[in-house]
Amino acid sequence: MAYFDDTPRLKHLVQCSLLTVPLDHGNREDTRTLTLPLVRIRALGSGQAPRPPLFFNPGGPGGMPLEGMAQLRDMWEKNFWSLAQSLPSAYDLVSVHPRGLPGLGLTGDVGLKCRSDVVVEAHNDVMDDQSADNLRRAERATQRIAEACESQPLTPYVTTAQMVGDLEVARRALGYHPLNAVGISYGTRLFASYVATYPHSVGRVLLDSNMNLLADFDANILAMAPERQLQFETMICHLAASDEQKYHLGSTIQDVAGVFTRLAPAVRSVVRPLLFEGPEALMIGRFIDRTIKQFPSIDEPDLKRMVNRHVPHHPELQENLRHLGHAMVEAYFDPLVDDVVRMEAAQSVYVAVRCGTTPSIHDLGYWRQQLDHQVTHYPTASANTLFSPCNFWSGRTDNPPDFVSALSNRSNVMYLQGEYDPSTPFSNVVAMNERIPGMDLVVLEGGPMHGVLGEGSLCVDNYAASFLLHGRQANPGGGMTICHPDAPSGARSRRDVAANVVPPRARGLVDAARRAEYESARRRFSNALRRSALA
Repeated sequence: MAYFDDTPRLKHLVQCSLLTVPLDHGNREDTRTLTLPLVRIRALGSGQAPRPPLFFNPGGPGGMPLEGMAQLRDMWEKNFWSLAQSLPSAYDLVSVHPRGLPGLGLTGDVGLKCRSDVVVEAHNDVMDDQSADNLRRAERATQRIAEACESQPLTPYVTTAQMVGDLEVARRALGYHPLNAVGISYGTRLFASYVATYPHSVGRVLLDSNMNLLADFDANILAMAPERQLQFETMICHLAASDEQKYHLGSTIQDVAGVFTRLAPAVRSVVRPLLFEGPEALMIGRFIDRTIKQFPSIDEPDLKRMVNRHVPHHPELQENLRHLGHAMVEAYFDPLVDDVVRMEAAQSVYVAVRCGTTPSIHDLGYWRQQLDHQVTHYPTASANTLFSPCNFWSGRTDNPPDFVSALSNRSNVMYLQGEYDPSTPFSNVVAMNERIPGMDLVVLEGGPMHGVLGEGSLCVDNYAASFLLHGRQANPGGGMTICHPDAPSGARSRRDVAANVVPPRARGLVDAARRAEYESARRRFSNALRRSALA
């Protein structure tokens, strides 16, 4: 119940149970089972909800659904200005605890944990150190993780196909027909796989922030790098360039972007994870870089004192600058040490599902080429996902379903997408639309967030609620509707980054090649685009 501490009014509506599922849904002769927690938030009012519930998955893979359930339900109850206010009375919310995660207190159940006592060599961030020795260490580390995960008996059974089977067992056990669902991020692949596997058991399925279902996990991961770079340029760099007097980073996007690329490699490595905290990350990163170059032997306490003395020069930004500066200094002086594999359950489930759901490319030369390309063109992106345990995976992988046949011309599936989503890019739905006819797509224009439900657009929330309540499509027969982050101020995103949504005119400041790429994608939808009366 601790997951509902921030929403205490929901606690009396929460019901918990246990669900017994086959360990291997694909092998009827295997009688082994798993016990998974099952959680339901009842609809408001007395008696049964008037329709089968919404199953929910927050993504990951490896995301804990309970917190996401509470947040989604809380958002609906507070969304007084949209149709979403009717959803808490219309639907129960249900989650099947993803296999591999700890069983929420079940005795002896610690979940899937990739563990090994074999020593893993430490390595620098490969985005900033492409020396032969560092690349060898990085590849060896991911191989050790693969070996540690594959040594766990549960690993072969933590895949998308097995989780789809768990959903069907839950639907039947609870006597529901059909299954309605809301899936975010990886949850879009999970519920789309359910649609493909059990097409006659599907009600209404809302897919928010979509993986490219027609591509493997490798391709989905590679698509993140250009999107992150684009978001950096159109948000952080644009914001800094538009107020040079405040940030002192340059008057153009190119000037600001150059501040990051000119940092020393070791400083870039500690600035990169904090870039989207705002232009302040670049400001304090540049100061740390200059200070270290001027005083190469400076230690951690002295560098922190230098940061503290620098911060008063920027009184309106000093709190964020000091916080970011101390975090960067601590990371800079954090020593690299060899260690053993000790992954927690969420990380282990992510590895097992990613590697077991679609085959990965094992050619290390291919991944080094991708790294070279990323370093040159997308320097703000993370390369951790390129050096993946899946590159060394020897176990079985699922055979992906035929998503084209399963999803074509389905009026009971709606897709939501943020235009500048850095994790599941807009290019995903562009690629899917080319091959899946009848896609009913709602795009949040300028939306930089991953997960657009309840994130600042009355238009998006109304379309989603109308679909879930009444089955109404935004685009009957297929097409794309453009929404804006235009909800009342009380509905603005809970995420700080959404406060800096870039106006459409900012796209003209992005480099021509990337702008042309996205404008081309938009033109493919030209016949389907239209403004909504709800916008």
